Amino acid sequence: MYRFSDFASVRALPNVLSVTELSEAIGLSIPSTHALLKQEKIPHLKVARRKIIFKEHLLQGLSKERVFTDVAKLKALADLPDVFPPNRLQVALGISHGFAYSLSKTPGFPATSFRNRIVVSKQGLIVWIRQNEVYMKGSTIWQNQ
Repeated sequence: MYRFSDFASVRALPNVLSVTELSEAIGLSIPSTHALLKQEKIPHLKVARRKIIFKEHLLQGLSKERVFTDVAKLKALADLPDVFPPNRLQVALGISHGFAYSLSKTPGFPATSFRNRIVVSKQGLIVWIRQNEVYMKGSTIWQNQ
């Protein structure tokens, strides 16, 4: 299988990326990139048919670390206020405007409707990501940095 050695191309990527963006950056096909994520046991958020990868977790997994930064400490979520509208999810999770709003209406997602406005709780989002992130529980230890 693929042996990753060029971390510079990944470090240049945004804090949150899709499988397509990752495959283009490292020069693998999309199926090979999926296989790499599985082989290296890299945590990723699986939402609908999308895989959302946090760059910090990717770098830690590719460097063979088995200790991953806790979701609450990720750079992608650091700039979010305690309560925010769904459109802030676009940048935080690297998703489209429409998908951000449909995700906020999904049962179990930490969003609340108030009058004609939807708001998302940052703490609720962190808990939701922890519950929905795919990883090999037996081999991954979360690190509170």
